[in-house]
Amino acid sequence: MINSNTVFGTIRQGVLDSAYIWKNEFKTIFKDGGVMIFLFLLPFGYPLIYGLIYNPETPHDLPIVIVDESRSVQSRKFARMLDATSEAKIVAYAANLDEAKKLLAEQKAYGIFCLDRDFERNIYRGEQANVSFYCMVNSLLYYRNLLTAGTNVTAAFNNVLAEEKLAGATLKQQSMAIGPVQSVSISMFNPLSGFATFIMPAIEMLVLQQSLLLAIGMLAGTQRERNRFHELIPFNHKYFGTFRVILGKAMCFLSISLLASLWTLYIVPVIFKFPRLGNFWEIQMFILPFLLASIFLGMTLSCIIRGREMPMLFYVFLSILLLFISGITWPWASIPTFWKIIGAIIPSTYGIQGFVQLNSTGASLTDVSFYYIVEWVLCFVYFISACLVYRYQLSKSIKMIDNIKENHDNINTYSLARD
Repeated sequence: MINSNTVFGTIRQGVLDSAYIWKNEFKTIFKDGGVMIFLFLLPFGYPLIYGLIYNPETPHDLPIVIVDESRSVQSRKFARMLDATSEAKIVAYAANLDEAKKLLAEQKAYGIFCLDRDFERNIYRGEQANVSFYCMVNSLLYYRNLLTAGTNVTAAFNNVLAEEKLAGATLKQQSMAIGPVQSVSISMFNPLSGFATFIMPAIEMLVLQQSLLLAIGMLAGTQRERNRFHELIPFNHKYFGTFRVILGKAMCFLSISLLASLWTLYIVPVIFKFPRLGNFWEIQMFILPFLLASIFLGMTLSCIIRGREMPMLFYVFLSILLLFISGITWPWASIPTFWKIIGAIIPSTYGIQGFVQLNSTGASLTDVSFYYIVEWVLCFVYFISACLVYRYQLSKSIKMIDNIKENHDNINTYSLARD
């Protein structure tokens, strides 16, 4: 027997009750198919699906149409150089611009390169030769790749023409005459300039947060439905302690989310060979307050957003908004102040910023200390808010038990009086 009158006995009883709540939460989770989907299928499946969708990271051999009005040696050389790039592939030669636009409208091509009638004549005269570029901008990746191809080919073509004018010069003389100042473009932390390397770290963190919020909200709705009086706190003496309830539930969700984070943040990037420059233990230290803040936020909102289906409507609706205000898809400096304030109270905002710097740029935990401190502050704030709302729920349950006991005693008293 545990003597609960001593300090040690009280602490031990609290730990045992928390362990009981932890175990009971596990049982409830594995009996609920919807919660299982959000806690396991969502964080384990979504990153894998996104990785498959964005693989390969950059589009290659985008179909283009050439409108060669010059029909000359130089224009054909320019077209061959364009076709030789990894970004573009010539699928048709159109007689005029209208015919090329028709192919563009039928989505048989994504870009048009038009070489004017005086292309070769202007080159031999030493005048400027024009190449017009038309592209569908419904996808910025298409536009960027084709523009890059056109720019690189134009620069290379100009170098070829310059070398032809320097016949008899040595290679060094040609190099100094053509490009006295050489520039080198280095894509830091994203060598392929891939979309997946850019967006996947943010999506992975947001998926972890949303899966916790959805699972906690749905589980709270399930518990209300199964309890006799539709209250979040069941009529069980082991639940009659705010801290032990919060601790038991939080440890249950934390153990599952840590497992999901290993898959989402480490195994998936290895499968798709995404760059990972961060230290494993520093990332784990950063992830801990982020997960705890998300759990305590979910527990707080689960007492406000009632019902089993409401969390799906609310959190799924906010997912895209949270991704935008995280500062990844849109520069943080350009986000309005109002949305910065909203983003500051969401764990994923600073969690994404810090994780991207740790994982993608190789920053240390000291470099992202601001984001790390903010996550711990949010963790503490939402822990207090979760304690307050659960204390309110607990007081309602205790009050209801007292009313039931009082009514039961009154009935017994009335029965004895009649006897």
